[in-house]
Formats: sequence, C-alpha cells, structure tokens
Amino acid sequence: MKYGLGKYLNYLLFSHHKYGHGIHSPFVYDLIRNAFNSKGNKKDFELILALRRVLISDKGFITRKDFGSGNKNGKTKVADFVKNSSVTPRYGKLLYNLAAYLKPETILELGTAAGISSSYLAMGNPSAKMVSIEGCIETAQLAQNNFNRIGLRNITLVNSPFDEILQLSFFDLVKIDMAFFDGNHLYEPTLRYFSQSLPYASENAVFIFDDIHGSEEMEKAWNEIRQHEKVSISIDLFRMGLVFFRKGIEKQHFIIRY
Repeated sequence: MKYGLGKYLNYLLFSHHKYGHGIHSPFVYDLIRNAFNSKGNKKDFELILALRRVLISDKGFITRKDFGSGNKNGKTKVADFVKNSSVTPRYGKLLYNLAAYLKPETILELGTAAGISSSYLAMGNPSAKMVSIEGCIETAQLAQNNFNRIGLRNITLVNSPFDEILQLSFFDLVKIDMAFFDGNHLYEPTLRYFSQSLPYASENAVFIFDDIHGSEEMEKAWNEIRQHEKVSISIDLFRMGLVFFRKGIEKQHFIIRY
C-alpha cells in the first residue's frame, strides 16, 4: 500500500515520541513501553521471516478472487501476492507484541491473505483461540499450508466471504478480545464489520485496522470509528489504527510515532 508523502509528513509533525515521552495516559504509556517497543521473541520472528522468504521466492501462481481490497482478480504470482498483501515484518512484530502483552483469549482476523499476519498474532499468544476468515479459496489454501508448515495449531481458518460467515464466527468465539481488520479497504464495509463486531467486544478488547491512511475511504472510516461513543482510546500509528473500549478512561486520541 502506497501512502502520500504529505500525509506521512503530517503524521510525523503531530505524532508523540515513539518511547512515550509526553504521554499522560498510564495505560497508553505502558502499552508503548511494553508492546510497541518490545523486542519480542527472536526465534518466532526468524521462523516467520524464513516463511516469508520462501514465499517471495515462490515462482508458482494462485488464482485470486478479490472481495474488497481493490486488487484485480485472476492469476497472480505467489511471490508478488505476498510482497503486496502481507504485513511487513515491522508491523508484524507489532501484532505479535500486542498479542503477547494484552494476552487476548480470542482473536478475530478478517482477511487471512497468505497467513503472515495471522502467524504473528497466533504466535504472540499461543493460548489464544483465533479465527481467521478468507474469502478466496486458493488464498485460503495457501495460508493453511503455511500454518501447517510452521506448526500453528491455534488458528481456525474459515474460507468464506465475510458477510456470509461473520455472524457464525461471533457465536464460535463468544467474545472478541482482539480483532484485526485487513480484508476490505472500503468505507462502507469497514464500518459495517466494525459495527457488527462491536457488540461482541470484551471490555479490554482492541480492534486493529490496517491501512487507515491508504485511501480517502479508509481515512473517512477510521475517523468515524475513532470518534464512536464506545471508543475510549484511539491510537494512530500511520499504517495501523487501534481502538480500545475500556471503561472509566477519559476519551483520548493519540498519534504515536512507530
């Protein structure tokens, strides 16, 4: 995903220091120190990086059916698909560290892609029950093969369009402690999936949205989500946005350099 230089410079201008200097919220300060800046588990990161290297050298093809990210349907090189759609190692570590620090019992992911982001989340908290939904059948098969390859057993991968299966996923998880929204980068579906997920969010839940500045539609959706009455804390990391629903905390929005 490409971002405009002007947007990034604006982010740098208004963002707080990456180590939490000037942050007066104890919760956010601890999050920055213990999750955003955690070194994580080197062996886990090396395992996922090794998987990524295998995939970006893969000369095979998959037939993609896109349900909302704006990519074209049809045959795509596995290597190109992974390069263009998978979370970067830097933000993958963030997902891992958030799961390790917050210790969610349940994780929902909308948009499995090749399974790289799923792997970071699932390995961050191996005891979590994770459901990841992917609409494209060949993409789902690729992701499941990758989970098997690195021995992940705590992910239930569901191959179905979000609109057809999301409600059943809520019933399966019972509650949502962590959700990663990365399967549709359009305004209306992003808001709809947020609204549908919200009733199942636990008090300590975090919802993570990818590519919040990737398009005008996503920026519009992000601004509405962070201003929602049930959101107590929102954090803009430029590529990703986080919202929390914790009670007893004054509503605050943070832009943090990551």
